[in-house]
Amino acid sequence: MKVMIDIHSAKTDAAGHNHPVWYKDNITESDYIESLRWLAARYKDNDTIVAYDLKNEPHGKASETPHAIWNDSNDPNNWKKVAEKAGNAVLNENPHALIVIEGIQIYPTDIKANNFKSTDEKDYHNTWWGGNLMAVRDYPIDFGSKERNAQIVYSPHDYGPLVYKQPWFEKEFTYESLKKDAWTPFWLYIADEDIAPLLIGEWGGFMEGDNLKWMNYMRQLIDEKKLNHTFWCFNANSGDTGGLVKDDFKTWDEDKYGLVKKVLWQNDSGRFVGLDHKIPLGANGISLSEFSGKIVTAAPETTAAETGESDGTTQSQTAETSATTAAETAAPSAAEDTDKGSMVRRIVLAVIIVAASAGVFVFAVVAGIRAAASKTSTDKEGAPVSDAGKKADRTKGDGQ
Repeated sequence: MKVMIDIHSAKTDAAGHNHPVWYKDNITESDYIESLRWLAARYKDNDTIVAYDLKNEPHGKASETPHAIWNDSNDPNNWKKVAEKAGNAVLNENPHALIVIEGIQIYPTDIKANNFKSTDEKDYHNTWWGGNLMAVRDYPIDFGSKERNAQIVYSPHDYGPLVYKQPWFEKEFTYESLKKDAWTPFWLYIADEDIAPLLIGEWGGFMEGDNLKWMNYMRQLIDEKKLNHTFWCFNANSGDTGGLVKDDFKTWDEDKYGLVKKVLWQNDSGRFVGLDHKIPLGANGISLSEFSGKIVTAAPETTAAETGESDGTTQSQTAETSATTAAETAAPSAAEDTDKGSMVRRIVLAVIIVAASAGVFVFAVVAGIRAAASKTSTDKEGAPVSDAGKKADRTKGDGQ
């Protein structure tokens, strides 16, 4: 098993994820960044920790205070600037960690005319909490060096109409309409244009009606695009999605697992590929080295000075992305190659653990981080909370 750390709330609070930003009351931005630095330092030599999801679902509408924004300003609510500070704090301690960066909720329809100044909701593209990555095109995350930027994984969250009836669900929706109205403009373009690795950090729900229709379309997208994903969630007590186990927390939901299973990383014999290079993933699993046929040794230690630290300058985001120590695998077969001619390296996150200030929670099942390299390269919360509290998390408000 491999672990991804995910900060869900600034303060110890089972419903703290409803707070839109990474600071609150006596918990400052500096405290938030220091907590990530401390975790990275503590676990830098433990290869169980492969990634840090810097903040779960930054959000907030334009009319709300505070709310997360994403631009080139020094505004205290600018998620881009804070994510760059936090990511560099982690990479200073462990340059091999993957840095997972979620989106926000809103982005201006015209960033030149309205750089997050308007409080009118009509001036913004609005979607799921953490699901709006439109800003990556205009203001990509920059850790200050090519090596550090290679650790970036962008991660949207996306759900169906039973969680909230977004505008794209109000009409008869299709696979193509979802791509056009929601997925491509908000986050899918990042994968389509090979800007950076993409991880759908949360998707899932109850298997009924239009929600099941949406789940089948999302699975189709993941399968066709070979997208990395983690499924929400294992736990039965997620009020608006349900889990992969039923209310006794023992009985497997075979129908839901059957839907997800198709897009879990398997070899041609149906054996699941794990993250560890030596230890197979369960009784019906294989290791990365067994899958690739290539033994991978640990990467040499790299100092912060060697990788560079962000000095605030802008560096263009490149499509050529290298894998980290945790993700260092051989390229897959040609059948798994993308139709754009890139070679794909990826890892599978088996069962992910999410760390929040309120505790450590079982998050979800399954899938991968992949890093795309050009052909010229070498080679929701498990703590008991009420259904009402969980609904508050997903009911993304008036068009969210």
